[in-house]
Amino acid sequence: MYDEKVDCKLVKSALVDDRVLNWNRINASICFNYLQQSFYLVSPTMKTLAQGKNQTAILKLLGILIQTSQSNYGAANLDDAAIRDIADVYE
Repeated sequence: MYDEKVDCKLVKSALVDDRVLNWNRINASICFNYLQQSFYLVSPTMKTLAQGKNQTAILKLLGILIQTSQSNYGAANLDDAAIRDIADVYE
C-alpha cells in the first residue's frame, strides 16, 4: 500500500481456523492501524474469506480496500479524474 510495509505475521496453513486468525491479524494491522479504522472486518466475513471459496466476498473486500485507501491517501497524489478512472476499471 503506497510503498508501506506492514508485517501482519501471517502463518501458512491449510486449516480454516489458522486462516481466520490470519484475517484477524490483517484486520488489526491494516484495518485498525494503517487505515485508521475507516473499515474493519467482522467475524463472519473473516471466516468466509478464510475459506477462500466466495469470489464475491474477496472482490468486495478488494473494492472497499481500494476505495478506502484512495480516500485516505490517493487524493493527495491523484486528481478526481484519475481516481474515477481507477474506479471505472475496477468495476
